[in-house]
Amino acid sequence: MSFIAPGITSLLLLISPLYVIYIISSVMFLLSYISLLQLPQKSVEKISTWSKKFWWEELKAGYFTFFQYPYLLKLTILSSIVQFAVGATLVLNVPFIRGELNGQAWEYAIFSGTFPVGYAIGMLLLTKLPKNKLIMYSGLIGGGLSFVFLFFVPTILLAWACELIGGILFPLFNAQSAAYFQKEAPRDRLAQLSSIRLLFLRITMPLGILFASASFLGMSTRLTYLFIGTFIVLPGLYFFMKLLFQRLLLKNGIW
Repeated sequence: MSFIAPGITSLLLLISPLYVIYIISSVMFLLSYISLLQLPQKSVEKISTWSKKFWWEELKAGYFTFFQYPYLLKLTILSSIVQFAVGATLVLNVPFIRGELNGQAWEYAIFSGTFPVGYAIGMLLLTKLPKNKLIMYSGLIGGGLSFVFLFFVPTILLAWACELIGGILFPLFNAQSAAYFQKEAPRDRLAQLSSIRLLFLRITMPLGILFASASFLGMSTRLTYLFIGTFIVLPGLYFFMKLLFQRLLLKNGIW
């Protein structure tokens, strides 16, 4: 929802006033609360729960356990980089469309809305593709390149295309990385480790907003897109090539 909600809101603003969006949001919060009340207690008991220790002790235990699993740490850092970029684009999108490309308000709304549309398409595409790490890293690289290409685009139409393609490709990484995290995490520490992962994701998004806000002092909007896109592509490309190389060695009986 952190990916698709801003775009959906932009599209809704094309057909409804702002106060209607607030009403819809309030109703959704209420429905969420009611839905949580309907969860039977026995279904909660099946999930690995935190112990009776003070929450800070539990958080520290999860934090130290987290660094004992390098693969979980790697997935979390890569997801955090994506969240950093998402936070940065919240600042960049308006001056890029309205300033750099001289777009209108409705053109900005469509630009924001193309990403969630692409994300929905990407989730459908994911059901048809094989589930493996090469596809996961490919989604990360492709999503990062969609930011890089915004450095070069001369028209709003091409900017829409970049956002749409980014929306299609990012789910290939996001959904699979979350699934791998839950699969690899120890069952008795899943709740704590998931909380630490969420903490990383929640911290990096505002850091991205801060970075993009400060970057206006020394970098153009396009250059900032290039930076955050490269910031995503390079680690994705590194892990993609490393995994591909390992598979080639295994195939030839060398590894």
